[in-house]
Amino acid sequence: MTINIYPSRLEGEPLEVHKIEKVQTISEWLDYATIGDYNPEAVERHPTIILNGEKVEQSEWDITYFNSSDRLDIYIEAKGDVGIAVLSGLLALLVVMMMSKVAKPRDTSKSKSLEDPNALANQVKWGDPIPEIAGSPITYPDYILPPRKYYIDKTQQWVDSMVCIGVGEYQTDTSQMWLGDTSLPSFGDTAQVQIFQPNEQIPAELSAWWHTPEEVGFTSLGGAGMTLGPATRVDATWSGSFTFSGQNITGTTAPPENWTTGIILKVEPEHEIYFNGDTLISSVLDTLNINTGDEIELTGARDGNYIVTGVTPATGALVGAPATAAGGSAPSRYDFDTTAAALNITFKSIVYTVFLTTNTTDLSGLVLAINAQLNATPVRARSVGGLLELYQIEPYDGGALSLTGDVLSLMGTVTYTSGTASSPAKGSTYTVAGAAFGTGSEIAAAGRAGMLYTISEITDETVKVSPPDIQFWGGFPSGVLNSSGVQLDEGSIEGGWIGPFAATPKGEKSDAFEIDIFYPQGLIRYDKKNRKRSVKAGGYIEWREIGTTEWQSQRFSNNESIGDQIGFTYTVNHTPGRMEVRVRADNAASSGSSTSDTQQWSGFRSRIIGAPSRYPNLTLAHIRLRSGDKVSGGVDNKFSVRAQRILPTVEDPSIKLPTRDIAPFFIHMMESVGYGRNMLDMPTIRGLNTIWVERRDTFDLVCNATSTLKSVANGCLGAGYAELTLMRGKISAVRDAYRLGTPSRIYSPNELRVGGEIVESTESIMPDDIDGVDVEYVDYLTGRTVTEPYRLIGDEGNRVEVIKAVGVTDRTRAWRIAARRRRIAAYRRTVFKGGTEMAAMNSYYMDYVGLQDGIPEYGQSAFVLSFEGLTLTLSEPIQIPKGGAIAMIRRQDGTATVPISITAINGYKITLAAIPSDAGLTSDPNRATVVYIGSRTQIAHEALMTEVRPAGDGTVEFQAVNMDNRVYLEDDLGPDQVILTSRPYAQEHQDAASGVFNTTAELVKMYSDYNHPPSDAAGIDSLIFDARLVNTVFYSDYTAVDAAGIDSINFNAALIVTVAYNDYNHPPSDAAGIDSLIFTANMKKIVIDSTAAPDAATSTYNTEVTLVSK
Repeated sequence: MTINIYPSRLEGEPLEVHKIEKVQTISEWLDYATIGDYNPEAVERHPTIILNGEKVEQSEWDITYFNSSDRLDIYIEAKGDVGIAVLSGLLALLVVMMMSKVAKPRDTSKSKSLEDPNALANQVKWGDPIPEIAGSPITYPDYILPPRKYYIDKTQQWVDSMVCIGVGEYQTDTSQMWLGDTSLPSFGDTAQVQIFQPNEQIPAELSAWWHTPEEVGFTSLGGAGMTLGPATRVDATWSGSFTFSGQNITGTTAPPENWTTGIILKVEPEHEIYFNGDTLISSVLDTLNINTGDEIELTGARDGNYIVTGVTPATGALVGAPATAAGGSAPSRYDFDTTAAALNITFKSIVYTVFLTTNTTDLSGLVLAINAQLNATPVRARSVGGLLELYQIEPYDGGALSLTGDVLSLMGTVTYTSGTASSPAKGSTYTVAGAAFGTGSEIAAAGRAGMLYTISEITDETVKVSPPDIQFWGGFPSGVLNSSGVQLDEGSIEGGWIGPFAATPKGEKSDAFEIDIFYPQGLIRYDKKNRKRSVKAGGYIEWREIGTTEWQSQRFSNNESIGDQIGFTYTVNHTPGRMEVRVRADNAASSGSSTSDTQQWSGFRSRIIGAPSRYPNLTLAHIRLRSGDKVSGGVDNKFSVRAQRILPTVEDPSIKLPTRDIAPFFIHMMESVGYGRNMLDMPTIRGLNTIWVERRDTFDLVCNATSTLKSVANGCLGAGYAELTLMRGKISAVRDAYRLGTPSRIYSPNELRVGGEIVESTESIMPDDIDGVDVEYVDYLTGRTVTEPYRLIGDEGNRVEVIKAVGVTDRTRAWRIAARRRRIAAYRRTVFKGGTEMAAMNSYYMDYVGLQDGIPEYGQSAFVLSFEGLTLTLSEPIQIPKGGAIAMIRRQDGTATVPISITAINGYKITLAAIPSDAGLTSDPNRATVVYIGSRTQIAHEALMTEVRPAGDGTVEFQAVNMDNRVYLEDDLGPDQVILTSRPYAQEHQDAASGVFNTTAELVKMYSDYNHPPSDAAGIDSLIFDARLVNTVFYSDYTAVDAAGIDSINFNAALIVTVAYNDYNHPPSDAAGIDSLIFTANMKKIVIDSTAAPDAATSTYNTEVTLVSK
């Protein structure tokens, strides 16, 4: 099979694919692929390597072998802000451009990159790439800190948001900032913004990370929060005996009726505990993730709390077997991005749900996707014989798996096998401080200090519980006795509380939290005379560190006579830790209609310790918005900005300026991954920059997805009709544009390898060819995606290709890109293939070349045997071409001279009108000169080089496509213009009578009033485009004159011919002094503006014709 190298763990195509040709270790292949440059000790972050769906640790690369039947996937891991990972020295451009990421402090919440420019809201995307912004598009910056809503006055609620504008420096102006669709300055002091440049110190008040637990806020009943009530009394005891199974406790009687989910039980799971000196072995402790420094509690003869000073895992051979669920058939699909799938895995009464929402491509990808979500569980997926299998990881503790959901499409008919518990069964050894347990065993309870478990579900006689602060708990082990005690924790005996809710994510600590108390109908009482009277309402806020039993308390009280909605924020500072918080009211809300004193807990935030106060290389914006009675809450997350990127200039990297230009961002991308300007083809880039600036080709884009440098660079260059390439060992760009003059090089049978030939293949027009292009671009003014259609004459739009104009933000440029794409499909349909000795190595990607195939009609070539004056003796006889003969001489560097007229041809001899001084003409057989001969209209097939590939035997293979300047005809036009064109050179007709050459013209589009008479009011024939002539080609002979004796080109309904001629030597004005339509030798394009004003005399529309120099 293959070795696949991916840019990251995100879904996508591999950067490189290599065939596996022999048995070797992973280290051996890495050493071979990097030409000996891969040094594991020098790499700070190794790639992730997956062999047949299983990860191979770096320590095992030297001993892990693979062969041609295996699949090896290599995922490049980024380091720091921008990671460089070059695994193949021969493919240096396949560098992975990994953009900066800001991580939410060890939070497990997930988010996806959102590349949709129509997402008109600020997003929470922690862990995703931070945008690289090119130019100045409108963006809705992502949050870099969670928004914080709070009350500073009972009627004023404010929202603080810190967003990341992007990587690097930007020019910003408040006039280019909006909330919703309204300019920010329009809000006055209701909205404030502060910009922080990269690495600027942020005040502590603004840099705090306020985490908002999801448990508090709007309710499903439409309330702004949860209504507070007074304290009640909860029954403390659950009588009877109990059975323990997984996370479930089942009693012989039902639990008390006033027990609810969220309350905390004290559970003493009795089982056999083994003691030896200051150590103990407990199967219950093994389920609780006990680590050194944790506090545990014991009951029985050795009752007390102890600090763990060491944990020794169980040793010895583990004897047992995993529970498995083996698929009976291969997955029927992998395109979960089209239709998502869910798989529910139940083990030991715990359900683990896997959601599949991406295209996993194959079984290996499916295994990776499932295991990524099962990372913290005792269950894994693997590929066995081309089928999907789920299994329990060691150590085994018996039990069986069961599956629901999309099982059939993923696994077919499943075979389930129950597991066998591993031995030794006694588990890990825990050493505690200050203990002298003696030796022996005892039936007692063990657990974390407090032995607390939270109720998550109640069903009849069964409650489901889990210990606080453990994400995945395997449940009680077998051996827990029915005599174990279960009772309410003392802190839960008092009911009526809302909560407790964890204030911080797992693994984080806070030093403060905030509580918002909201009065939805105000706080007021009306007396019998309907006069306003004040009302007092209040309650208690309590908190404790998770896993402890004692609560701390703070009372709040408000006394108001306000009938409008009001709110208050209370801040509680506490010792650093992970807290849980609960809130209740003093008394129940009044039931009478004259008093409004309902209290709701509407907001809850905790201040996480460790948030940075500086952000290197990131530009941030802090927005403070007064909500409530001033601005709708709907714009809280609708902050947008047009910030212009500041980058070093192309000419001087020490000067930084705001720019939308293509070249500065292209250089920046290269430099960001380690390619300095000394590694770039700067002369070419400077030249292209001049062209792009003159054409006003810009690049405005929000790059917010991990991608390869090659794809991002080509997207940038594509906005200027260019592509990434290598030129003379340096990174360069080539712009595909209208070619003037003659090919730079010509390859003829004299340059081809021995016995070689040029193979020409032309793709015929097929019924399923595209007949239209729609281009999608992001409009500069609105920031929304717009679709612009393009159709050639005759296109019906039945098979439309949809493309994206990346970084293009105006209609005209997007339309031009669509026109280019459609014209390439229509006119670039011939492929040439051939091989030379080493001559083709002189050509680069998209070079304009000529190809001779040995057929005299399409050009001839011969070696110069000798020369005297202007007469050359050639190695082959020359046939006289039709329409006049020209020659081009190959210089010693392989390039060709300009065309030279041939004045005489006589067998092996030709006489030239002149010989250029730089021709380097020689008859030395070791450096023999080649002469190319053809007609004025055809000396070689015009082509663009698309591939030059050394064949390994001293020869070079090449591939080219036909060059057709019709591809470029609309590069400078817009969707409201049409064109009339003349072929550039060698497409001329010699008039038999006069001997002058007329130039072929092709009418591509035409629009005008077809009722306009052939002659206007002055009796002069104008250029008339008849609407019925759309898709009609025309001609006019230079000897044709109208009734008035004036040479004109008349277009009328009767003109149904296929060729167009006009005398390019015709004077600008004819005998009567009237200017006619003249095609001159250097004229390349006529632009027809169909929006001209109507004729004053007739009120009909003439068509205005403008000559454009190319």
